[in-house]
Amino acid sequence: MSSEPRDDGPSRRGGRSWIIHPAIIAAYPILALYARNLGQITPTEIIRPLALALAATCAVWLVVGLLARSSHKGALVASGAALAFFSYGHARNLAPAAAHGWLGPLFLIGMGALVYGVWRRKGSMSTLTSALNLASVALVAPSCWAIGAGARPAPVPRAPAIPTVPMGRVRPIPSSVAATKPDVYYIVLDAYGRADALRAYYGYDNEPFLRELEKRGFTIARESRANYEQTPLCLASAVNMEYLDGLAKRMGVTGTDMEPLRAMIDRNRVADEFRAAGLRYVYIWTGAGQSRVETADLVLDSDSRVSSFEGQVLGLSALDASSRTGVGGFQRHRAMVLAAFEHLGSVAKLPERKFVFAHVMAPHPPFVFQPDGAEVRTDRGYSADDGSWLLQGMSREQYRRGYIDQLRYINKRTLEAIDRIIQQSKRPPVIILQGDHGSRMNLDWSSLERTDVQEPYSILNAYRAPEAVRKYLYPSISPVNTFRLVLTRLFGAHYPLLPDRSYYSTANAPYGLTDVTGLLRAGKMPAPPEGG
Repeated sequence: MSSEPRDDGPSRRGGRSWIIHPAIIAAYPILALYARNLGQITPTEIIRPLALALAATCAVWLVVGLLARSSHKGALVASGAALAFFSYGHARNLAPAAAHGWLGPLFLIGMGALVYGVWRRKGSMSTLTSALNLASVALVAPSCWAIGAGARPAPVPRAPAIPTVPMGRVRPIPSSVAATKPDVYYIVLDAYGRADALRAYYGYDNEPFLRELEKRGFTIARESRANYEQTPLCLASAVNMEYLDGLAKRMGVTGTDMEPLRAMIDRNRVADEFRAAGLRYVYIWTGAGQSRVETADLVLDSDSRVSSFEGQVLGLSALDASSRTGVGGFQRHRAMVLAAFEHLGSVAKLPERKFVFAHVMAPHPPFVFQPDGAEVRTDRGYSADDGSWLLQGMSREQYRRGYIDQLRYINKRTLEAIDRIIQQSKRPPVIILQGDHGSRMNLDWSSLERTDVQEPYSILNAYRAPEAVRKYLYPSISPVNTFRLVLTRLFGAHYPLLPDRSYYSTANAPYGLTDVTGLLRAGKMPAPPEGG
């Protein structure tokens, strides 16, 4: 029995000294990251990392508390361990490369000193515990405030009225007709910019890639623009063939809640139409929680079960300190993208007729591929940020180089996958290759005025389809009309085309849509950067 005074019993006022700081400090990094990414991830994505962080911290608290016979001492060590674990990634990002080898030993020495000091301490720790409780609440309060504000209904400006047509009822296509219909592949390359935008903002000539697509029977919509500049909005609109103005009001969506958009991507009208035509719904996923699909007939991904947000959480931690750990966020991201191309190259072998929807998180950052596919080595912690957020940690020249290096490798893998799809298909497939939005180096996540709108809306949009579709394609067709055209001209549906329009919204108010179609039409792209 320890001879030191008990420090976790009733205080002199007769109350009990509550201990809450370990749980709050363990939750803080995850809540802070979520608050910073409001509108970019769904609330459900924080559940698993938050639960694991709390469980691990409470386990340390319990073990040390039992050994020291003091819950206050166990709590102090648990809080220190959580703080050290989640601050390692930040320390690594801030420290010069030459000092990285010293960080691990320094953190271990620091934890050893904390444990020794706590173990040797005599007397009551109630006052220290109360101070830590108060400090931890102050630490997490701004993030909780931001999350709470984001969860409240946000004012949604009324967008200009868009003439729409009733969706009508999905009607099965007679089996005799359905048997003659092709497989359809919808391949979304995240943040893939249009050729003229790549030339203007990155000094890169992407025409050789487009010529290779044309050799394979593709028609390029060379003036195509995205309907939105955020992935959940882009995909939800494209696969439901409708604009999203007024969605928040119609569905009671609040703040930055992206779950309604994820559900629209998951249970989408395009898949319903193809299922009615006898096609199986196959989805290829690369880890973005915003586009997670659960209702497809077949979902293909890599062996990784770590989401993009969880990868960012691990990027803050000591587990991401070295690529040798095998759990690094960059390695997981590479694996997911590579797996997507492998699946695209082999899914044509499936005997069933199919609609294949693939969302590939590239060339969108993080930049993990060199032009030949080799791994990019970096001292930064894992993050999937882009635009104004990513430019806080790198120069524009680094952004340009990283994006184009990655795009060159994605071009190579895309052509390989397309060749395998064509070779292995029993009948000529329809292949739609599209950027959900353009590259976003000049996107400001909080300000339309500080955004060069020409870049994030200029997208790759290419179609390999029969003449029945090709003759109705036009240079400025946008994703909202992609499947209206394909379903009407090939599958006997009736979806008149909508006006091609584009909308901007900030990360913190994704449903607060501003029509920027006029700005895009009136503006022009800058001259290519020097040396481009």
